[in-house]
Amino acid sequence: MSFDLDQYVEAHRTNWANFVKLTAYSAAGIILLLVLLTIFVL
Repeated sequence: MSFDLDQYVEAHRTNWANFVKLTAYSAAGIILLLVLLTIFVL
């Protein structure tokens, strides 16, 4: 079992890209929710 740095870095980049995508979609969902709340409550 050897340590492959390139494989580790590629996995890390993939995880980072998925994290950023999830964070962006979450932020967009929260903003949409706040806008809808504003429309229907006020």
